[in-house]
Amino acid sequence: MPQSLPDTTPPKRRFRWPTGMPQLAALLLVLLVDSLVAPHFWQVVLQDGRLFGSPIDIF
Repeated sequence: MPQSLPDTTPPKRRFRWPTGMPQLAALLLVLLVDSLVAPHFWQVVLQDGRLFGSPIDIF
């Protein structure tokens, strides 16, 4: 029985997005749209030692 040489080419690896990438992309899209709609969306205010603002509420 003839013996064949082993396949020495490395297996091709498929690119895979990290887990949670669609959710992160959706969050970035929502933040971008909110910043375009509301002019002071990124405004953060310090009152009585606490942070207030839309980004603080989201995160």
